[in-house]
Amino acid sequence: MSVRLQRLLIALLMVYFCLIGGTFYTERSAVLRLVHQVFTTLVLAGWLATLWRERRAWPGTPLDRPLLATGVVWLLAALFALDRRVSLEYTWPILVNLLAFYLLTDLMRRGRQRWIMEALFTTGAVVVVISAIEFVAWYWGLPLLPDFVISWPQVNAGLFPPVWHRLSLALNVSTVLGNFTASLIPLTVVWATTARQRDLRFGLGLLALGLTAVLLLTQSRSAQLALATSTGVLVLTWLLKPAVRQRAPGWLRALLNPRLLIGAAALAGTVLIVLVLLSTLRAPLRSGDENRLDLWRSALAMARDHPLLGVGPHEYGLALRYYGDPDLSLAQDRLVAAHNLPLHILAEGGIAGLGVALWLGVTFARVWWRTWKAASPGHRRRLEGGLAALLGFAVQSLVDTFNLTSSLLPVIIIAAYTVAGHMTRAQAVTQPTPAARRRWPVYAALIVLSMAQIGYLPVHAGNLAHDRAMRALAMNDLAAALEATRTAHAADPGLNLYPLHEAYILGLLASSDPEQYLEPAIAAHEAAQQLDPSWDTGWFNLAGLYAQAGRYEDAAAAARTAATWNPVEAGYHLKLGEYLEALGHLEEARAAYFEALRRQPALASSGFWTDPARPWHQEVLQAALAHFANQPEAGLRIAVRAGELETATGIAHMINPEQASFSLLRALGEWAAAVNDESVAPCPECYLLKARTISNEYYPSDYPLLAEIAFQTDGAIEQLGLTAQQLARTGLFVAANDLVRSWYTLARIEQQRGGDPALIDSMLERAVPLLTVRQEYSMTVYGRPAAFDILPQTRTPRLFRHDYEPWLWLVERYRERGETGRIADIYRAILVGDPYQWEIREQLEQLTGSETAG
Repeated sequence: MSVRLQRLLIALLMVYFCLIGGTFYTERSAVLRLVHQVFTTLVLAGWLATLWRERRAWPGTPLDRPLLATGVVWLLAALFALDRRVSLEYTWPILVNLLAFYLLTDLMRRGRQRWIMEALFTTGAVVVVISAIEFVAWYWGLPLLPDFVISWPQVNAGLFPPVWHRLSLALNVSTVLGNFTASLIPLTVVWATTARQRDLRFGLGLLALGLTAVLLLTQSRSAQLALATSTGVLVLTWLLKPAVRQRAPGWLRALLNPRLLIGAAALAGTVLIVLVLLSTLRAPLRSGDENRLDLWRSALAMARDHPLLGVGPHEYGLALRYYGDPDLSLAQDRLVAAHNLPLHILAEGGIAGLGVALWLGVTFARVWWRTWKAASPGHRRRLEGGLAALLGFAVQSLVDTFNLTSSLLPVIIIAAYTVAGHMTRAQAVTQPTPAARRRWPVYAALIVLSMAQIGYLPVHAGNLAHDRAMRALAMNDLAAALEATRTAHAADPGLNLYPLHEAYILGLLASSDPEQYLEPAIAAHEAAQQLDPSWDTGWFNLAGLYAQAGRYEDAAAAARTAATWNPVEAGYHLKLGEYLEALGHLEEARAAYFEALRRQPALASSGFWTDPARPWHQEVLQAALAHFANQPEAGLRIAVRAGELETATGIAHMINPEQASFSLLRALGEWAAAVNDESVAPCPECYLLKARTISNEYYPSDYPLLAEIAFQTDGAIEQLGLTAQQLARTGLFVAANDLVRSWYTLARIEQQRGGDPALIDSMLERAVPLLTVRQEYSMTVYGRPAAFDILPQTRTPRLFRHDYEPWLWLVERYRERGETGRIADIYRAILVGDPYQWEIREQLEQLTGSETAG
């Protein structure tokens, strides 16, 4: 292979492993997972075969013993994990990272370190380009991502948007992108200052600026902390150089004493870390997780119960369901790490895992120091850049956890450069007849790779069959989905996901054919809950199946279990109340209904409370209004959604806006918009504006509400200088898929102008939020997506009258034009969102001549 081709191949491999194979993109696709695993194996096996063919020694390093111990400890942790099957699968990336270190070390000892660094910087440049395209697409409304439906110039509200888009496309997740750029920036800076070629220095300088811009636009606070840390380290190492101190003024030299500088830096770093940790403990995560404190406490509890080897690789997400606060269950569904690397290692690897990690860290620090002392000035500066990047990564890892290849590869490259980066091609020396003791690792690594491939055969077979099942479900081919899921389970019987998926599909079949499938669905769900007791959706669906079979005692017990695992889901409490009511336990049912309303006040707008066959429900709603009158925020929202505006106004007038909390002010804003009466609420937007003052930012969901207020009043929010149209468009600009209500305001504005009826219809069609299936549970626990959702038998309101109000207007427009077929489609969609809308159900039955609908 020519030198030029080798150089290009290294660059392509770097781009692939950083931007495709080592990211979340691979995690979510069975085909990509298969391709990536086989391709990675071929790359490593090809390198090992080259060592064997050329009779070259294993590239031993001073880190060999702690690295070997790392591999052994994590393999043992997987063998004794909570879920051995899943944990063993996730031991593979650990093995790959270890072998990648030796591969890179071998390349650098053969003088290829420049190619590797060029490849890394090229990957950084690709990240900058992708991020620039993402930013431009966001600003100009280009359809690169589903949220980009409108450009900022179309909003016509100035040059700068009020909320900046968080870049994520290059690596799928903004925090991961921030971590990657934070690791590259110090490396790019020091290579720019030490490069001999002027054009190379200029190009690397531009790359450093581009990476910094990308990092800032990810809006990752932990990445900003990492950048601050690495910048401080680079400045400190520069100030510690004798030549720099000698050029300083005399009065400043005393302050630049090395011991004083190092002591001050250590103190400043400690104070900064303590402040960051304290602020993190008190502040909610911007991604929606409630508090890292629960994650850290849970990690310590896992280590307490599994002290030696922890719960196993990739088992933190499963264990968190047992150790975490159940009131954070919606956040737990998507958390696979403790958001603190030492605690995460302790939780998943126990004392042994943390011990070998510390051993590895201390050994590396000694190697770095010895290498630095013997290095030339330029090499020293590059080593210092690597150290700055590693320390930034370490500080960032105190509040987050990064274990993807895209995050770890820069760290591995820095480690390899530290032990072998001084070798040039001219200095590279091969050993034609290495000692036998240096060749056995080559054979051992080849054997391990071969065994891993054999072990992955059932994994890939199951993944591909599961992928077929997912596609069949998307096409509503339940028979094909069931067959494919059973094939997946037969291929990979150790993965509990497949029995869970089979149970879910049987539940879907039981909804339309209970005579054939109801009992098998119940049995499959009971078996699935034995395999995975923390699957709250499974418990809830089992409750619905029991109720379908008339077993209300069992249904109530299963629903109560579901609510215990996930008390945040209001629908669980609502259905529990139904089952208790069917048993005649009215007081317990009332308590369950109250809890459902407390968890989701919008439930008050559901037709559930107006069931003509159950007039008691209306009494429960009235009792709930009285019960929550002393809890202003919940009571106010329940009253507004129930349409009890007089009651809501009474509660609102008891609240002092000057002392109200942020969330209570937003509840007042919702009330003021609902009453739409300036004599009652003379400044409806003022509550939201005051909430903004408290938090120093808008919630994106405020924009559609402000747009409605502006439309109802004089068409503008004077304090902001924005019209209803500008506010609605801003809502679509900042979060189109989440703030679709803005289309409703735009449709009314268009109608007011006498606009195109087809355009108005299009806006109304898009004005209702989509019902999506949450994928977090299966990804967190089993590392792959599944189609888990609530069954039709257990369907509870997920759309409320406020949500589908635009569709009701659209129905009236279709009725005027005699398009009854389209009306029926809308009614069916509404009943999926809220099966308790009795009037809509009755109208659909009249349209279709069917006795049942939805």
